[in-house]
Amino acid sequence: MRIVILDAESMHPSDLDLSSWCPADAELIQFEHTAPKEVAARLEGADVAILNKVKIGSAELALADRLKLIAVTATGTNNIDFTATRAAGVRVVNSVDYGTQSVVQHSLSLMFALSGNLIAYAKEVAEDRWADSAHFCSLAHPINQINEKTLGIIGYGVLGRELARQARLLGMRVIVAQSVRAGAEVQSDRVALKTLVSEADVISLHCPLTDDTRGLIGLAELEAMKPDALLINCARGGIVCEEALATVLNRGHLGGIGFDVLAEEPPKKNHPLISTFHPNVVITPHVAWGSRRARQTLVEQIGEDLAAFIAGNPLKREVEG
Repeated sequence: MRIVILDAESMHPSDLDLSSWCPADAELIQFEHTAPKEVAARLEGADVAILNKVKIGSAELALADRLKLIAVTATGTNNIDFTATRAAGVRVVNSVDYGTQSVVQHSLSLMFALSGNLIAYAKEVAEDRWADSAHFCSLAHPINQINEKTLGIIGYGVLGRELARQARLLGMRVIVAQSVRAGAEVQSDRVALKTLVSEADVISLHCPLTDDTRGLIGLAELEAMKPDALLINCARGGIVCEEALATVLNRGHLGGIGFDVLAEEPPKKNHPLISTFHPNVVITPHVAWGSRRARQTLVEQIGEDLAAFIAGNPLKREVEG
């Protein structure tokens, strides 16, 4: 059996145990990165493909006569053309809930950094402004406590619920937006999106990117937020209109943003949210999911389904598309 990893670099595997991906009598071939034009050739002769963001469609499967399983090292499978995989007789599995604690930790870290204006204070120290000060401390930037603040959560799945649990332990009041999914039932313990964006001191996004959520936070929603509100996005970049966000930030509206995702990744140079320094903008390169523990859990989940596939047993995390 030949197992091919197409974009190992996305997993940063050097600190992980990948033994479950290389069962006895299997040949494991690892590519750090695979360009679109290289996919078809690298799938030729493979029985299993492990990948993260590599796109798979009919063209990529053209030479993959032996391929029977694709394992996606992520929850999202937007990069897979399921019509093509079904036609080719290829099954697909993914990984779920592996990064809950990692993403929640990152969301809270962004919240703390913004509330304390840590970026601005660290910049002062790096520029020797503290060393040149006549005082023992600097209070040039506002410092806010998050206890007794209102946290608004948009997207109340596993991640949203865990963030709510931990936020309540910190003394925050939590409100949750009604689902914006077409046909979703109204929940009596949730509030309308319009209400949430106007009432929350901190807004954290944890919904998937779908037709219903694309551009969900636009200029109207941003302008309705409190002038000192914090916006956290560890979900997907396309949920927020970045052009509108740059506009309101340049006006001095919002207390800050903490984003781990952007609409295009990696972003182009001179991205409007990155090219102009804002003292309370923190953008990280889609790493909220990536604690070592989370990545190892992901590896183990894929390993479980790989073992089940080889043994002819039911797959635990099969995605039908």
